[in-house]
Amino acid sequence: MADPARVLVIDDDPHLTRLLSLLLEMEGWEAWVERDGLAGLQRALEGNADLILLDLMLPGLSGWEVLKRLREAEQTRLTPVIVLSARGGEVHVEDADYMSKPFDPQRLVERMRGIIAEAS
Repeated sequence: MADPARVLVIDDDPHLTRLLSLLLEMEGWEAWVERDGLAGLQRALEGNADLILLDLMLPGLSGWEVLKRLREAEQTRLTPVIVLSARGGEVHVEDADYMSKPFDPQRLVERMRGIIAEAS
């Protein structure tokens, strides 16, 4: 049996991170949560996540800066990232997938399944 997917959630909203953790656990995946950009970046660089869910508006480092540094680092440059943001409207994000908040949890899980399966 394959190891469970490891998903790093970098978001400062405790209600959302709780919801995402439950969704991930229901899928049988391992959830790691960090609530600021710098801690999230450090965890990503150390943790070997299979997928990263990243908010853009974070304390510490912005999500934009976290994404930039993830793509510059050898160990995370190919790690799939889904940006989740409440910025509204259409946001262009290079080197990452994007979903606006609020999002449909089932749609997010389906997208994550596809990304994780593709990366395996």
